[in-house]
Amino acid sequence: MKNFLVDARRTDIEIRKRDLQISELGLEEEVRTVIRDVQLAYFEVMFSLEDVKVQEKALELANQLAADNKAKVDAGALAPLDAKQAEAQAATA
Repeated sequence: MKNFLVDARRTDIEIRKRDLQISELGLEEEVRTVIRDVQLAYFEVMFSLEDVKVQEKALELANQLAADNKAKVDAGALAPLDAKQAEAQAATA
């Protein structure tokens, strides 16, 4: 009976050590998950910012093409239909 109490206490200590290890591993997993989510959010933001820049440049180029085509129509070097197509492209860019 004497060793029973000692063994029970040792067993309880071992169980608590394992519970601590499990808790630490759970915390580590949670930290890794948060880091991954933050990194993904960062990359999404960076992608969106670059996408906006590309779209702004496409709009700028479409507007420039429409202006160039209008000048060509005014000079008689381009059919009005071609100028309207460029304007439509600029409107959708």
